Amino acid sequence: MTMQPLEPNLALFQNPLARYFAATRPAFLTASLMACLIGLSIARNDGLALDAPLALITLLFALLAHAGVNVLNDYYGRTQRY
Repeated sequence: MTMQPLEPNLALFQNPLARYFAATRPAFLTASLMACLIGLSIARNDGLALDAPLALITLLFALLAHAGVNVLNDYYGRTQRY
């Protein structure tokens, strides 16, 4: 017996906000978070002075871009016919 992975669907997420949040695939956003934090750490280690608000905005936009691409990937991946 094989287990099928649970995909976000309407039956699983009745609350629209929970459904939209799940569509961003939040577990995978840690990849972007870690990449940005490593980049900021390397820059700081190389002697660059970091601007905290700019670093936070960079992290925020990286996460938003990744979440948006996850949603687009799900949307267009399910609407294409092979």
